[in-house]
Amino acid sequence: MENGRYEQTEKSGLYRDKKTGAILNRDNRALEAYKKRKENANLVREHHEKIKKMEQSLSYLETSLSEIKELLVNERRND
Repeated sequence: MENGRYEQTEKSGLYRDKKTGAILNRDNRALEAYKKRKENANLVREHHEKIKKMEQSLSYLETSLSEIKELLVNERRND
């Protein structure tokens, strides 16, 4: 960071831009931890979506199997 433009705040890793008043975070470890949490959250969301699709497919298969079973039972009755 440019020495004349930024001043350190009372919190470690945070600096104030004297020109704009913006607070800047220079804590790279915190940034990496945030990115990792976000990546993990995305993976969890993707897994939940996959599980939901699998549950829907399983429900469809169960319904289809029940219909086939009913057709077979009805066919036997008609013989």
